[in-house]
Amino acid sequence: MESVKEYYDRSADALERRKLRCVLDAVETDSIVESLSSYSGPVLDVGCGSAHLLDRLEASIKIGIDLSTSMLRLARKRGCRALLILADATRLPIKSESFEIVVSQDMLGHFRRPSQPVDEMVRVCRPGGRLLATTSRRSLFSRLVELYSRIWLGVYVRSYSQDEVEKIFEASGARCLTKESIGSSVVKILATPPSRSKGSD
Repeated sequence: MESVKEYYDRSADALERRKLRCVLDAVETDSIVESLSSYSGPVLDVGCGSAHLLDRLEASIKIGIDLSTSMLRLARKRGCRALLILADATRLPIKSESFEIVVSQDMLGHFRRPSQPVDEMVRVCRPGGRLLATTSRRSLFSRLVELYSRIWLGVYVRSYSQDEVEKIFEASGARCLTKESIGSSVVKILATPPSRSKGSD
């Protein structure tokens, strides 16, 4: 993950400007917010970036975790009111079963072993809570983006089909509730953890 951290640290300002102009990103964020609109318990955003999603979510407690110092700096500069923590998604500094909602937007594709962050997401989600993740949907265009990112940017990126994302969550003990595509380029899955999370304290 060091190459991903370095990329986001050095490119944070440019990525923020691109995010604010990206219509698809806005549609994706709207879709996440709509899916979670009926929940107001504690929420954890894993790979929160500059925390735009956290700003949109209604929650009693909001915590964002990211590996990039620069992205968290942008979130604080914007006035994000969530608690922001610099940490690795594969080793969340969070007690098991702490959050009603655990969400990740466009994060899983940066992991060669996505089961690692998903295991952690499942661990910290309360039984009966909601796990929501979005990631790039597999297509010819996404394959080209993968090659460009790996060769020219030095950043690992991978896209997935709906079924592949579902299997990753099921392997961590979660049960898929819904899976869908947002436009033609994003996969969204909503799941719930097992009745007792792995590694519960």
